[in-house]
Amino acid sequence: MLLDYLLVPVICTVYAAITIQRVVPGVPYWIWCALIAAMLTGVNLWGIRATATANLLMMIAALVVILPFIGLASAGCWCGRVAWVDLHPALLQSANLSLEQSGCRNGAGCADLRRI
Repeated sequence: MLLDYLLVPVICTVYAAITIQRVVPGVPYWIWCALIAAMLTGVNLWGIRATATANLLMMIAALVVILPFIGLASAGCWCGRVAWVDLHPALLQSANLSLEQSGCRNGAGCADLRRI
């Protein structure tokens, strides 16, 4: 019971603040914590209808990210190539990885990343 009302909101607030600070590094971490805590508190005090609306908006935002990812990943597997490697080859070089492409139709993964 204590975890549901105390620990989980704190962990969610800290994680969200860390994630947002990585995207917007110019704003201090503690400001993000305060803003997120205030937003979560406001939604909870406002009532269940506001909570349902906030959940719906977060679900729509997640779908806006997930659906294009699934579409691009499927297209990459179907065509036998992974598109993000063409756009960002520095990602592989900086991580010391090589890319061996294989078709998804054979039951293998789209890309097999191995240490050099």
